[in-house]
Amino acid sequence: FVCDTPYKACDYILLHGLMFQDYLKGYDFWGTCDPDEIWGDMNKFITDDVLDRYSRIYRLGHLQLFRNTPEVNTFALHELPGWNISYKHIFRTRVHIAYEETILAENLFGKFTDAGGRQYDSPDFADITPLHKQFICARFMRDAETVSAFRWKDGKLFGLALNGEAGNDREYLYAHFQKRAMNFQPGLENDDSFLAVPNEFVKDHELSQEEITKYITPDPVYERERKRGAAYFFRKLLDFDMMGRYVKLMPYFYAMIGKRLPSQWTEAVNHRRIYN
Repeated sequence: FVCDTPYKACDYILLHGLMFQDYLKGYDFWGTCDPDEIWGDMNKFITDDVLDRYSRIYRLGHLQLFRNTPEVNTFALHELPGWNISYKHIFRTRVHIAYEETILAENLFGKFTDAGGRQYDSPDFADITPLHKQFICARFMRDAETVSAFRWKDGKLFGLALNGEAGNDREYLYAHFQKRAMNFQPGLENDDSFLAVPNEFVKDHELSQEEITKYITPDPVYERERKRGAAYFFRKLLDFDMMGRYVKLMPYFYAMIGKRLPSQWTEAVNHRRIYN
């Protein structure tokens, strides 16, 4: 097993049921989430019916729940159907493969479904892309709704004025503020509610149309700076062809981050060093 960086630790998420089995005794489920999230009303979205019927709940790295059974906890040690790669390759390379949430995991748990396991997925969350200042939510690598602001109040989380339309609100399970520095307006510590706007937590108040327009307007300078430093986005722009045991770069990757690959990804292109 190799784990040289914090991101590489994510490749072992599917093994947490085994790694922490002594701590998990007596629990029906275990799960993982990211630290850069605001939570809403979990009971509204993850109901008793969902818990009773499914063994894997949600399928992205910022929230996954797994039924605490030997069958589920050991499933990451199965071979990947149709791929010329196994979990052994993933755990022996220093490269972060994102085993827990990419097409590799989907193929793995596709086999789990074929074996009678049940998976639940629903777009209940706001996964905010880090490449824009405004709160653009992503749905499986594609931009979806734009949220003007989020309101947290009494344990519930609402997206306000979706796509700039006043009154077009939606309740979410959680909001994921990935790779985004958020400032805090002083005096929020004891408030029962607050707003999250780009890129600050502020006192709760009714949004004016001027504020809504401001919060959904693109910021070209911000986007240019984010894309310039977007080496972390590299993984999402890869076409993993493990059948041939090589990693093929998509053409538009070069246009996005420039001429040179980040040094930590050099071995991702040299398949001999990774898989041989």
